[in-house]
Amino acid sequence: MLQRFANGVDHSPVTHNTVESTIKSIGNSSTMPRDLISDEDIWAAFTMLSESVASRLRDHGFRCQTVQISIRDKNLFSCERQAKMPVPSCLSTEIATQAMRIFKEKYVMSSPLRSIGVRACDLVTMDTATQLSLLWDYKKQEKLETLERTVDDIRKRFGHYSIQKASLMLDPALTGHNPKENIIHPYALFTDKLPI
Repeated sequence: MLQRFANGVDHSPVTHNTVESTIKSIGNSSTMPRDLISDEDIWAAFTMLSESVASRLRDHGFRCQTVQISIRDKNLFSCERQAKMPVPSCLSTEIATQAMRIFKEKYVMSSPLRSIGVRACDLVTMDTATQLSLLWDYKKQEKLETLERTVDDIRKRFGHYSIQKASLMLDPALTGHNPKENIIHPYALFTDKLPI
C-alpha cells in the first residue's frame, strides 16, 4: 500500500466532494501605492477595503461579529488586532468605523504604513438569532443595509466606479482601484521563460 501511494497508483473511483467548506472569514488587504501618513489616509484605506469586505459578506449571506485589522509599516513591522462588533453587521461603514477604532486604540503609529488589511471574522448567517441591544438602532441598520444592497446592484449593472463615496474620490491615487477584483497574472505573461 505504501509503495502504491509513493508511486501515485490509486485504482479507487474518482468521487466528487459534496460537502462545501464553510467560510470562516472574509477579508481584503492591499499594499498601498504610497505610504499612509495621516488618519485621513488610513480612514480612506479602511473605507475602500471595508466596501469590498462588506459586499462579499452580503453576496454570501453573512454578517460579521468581529473585525480584524492587519498593518505593516514601511520598516516591515507587522501586527494584527481585532475586536468584537457591538452587533453583527455587513455594512461597510460599520466595519470601517470598527477598524479605525481598533487602529486608534491598539496601535501606536511610529512610522508610515505601507500595507493595510481588514478581515470580517466570527461570521453568522443573515437569519441567525442574536442577542438584541436596547441601545442599538436596528431600523437605521436595516435602512443602511438596503442602501448598500442597492449600491451593490448598481455596481453589478454599471461597473464599480458608477457610484462611489465622495471620501474615496479625494485621493484617486490611493483609493482609485477596486479591491474586490484582484487579478493575478501568470508569470509567463511577463517573460518568455518559465520559472525553474
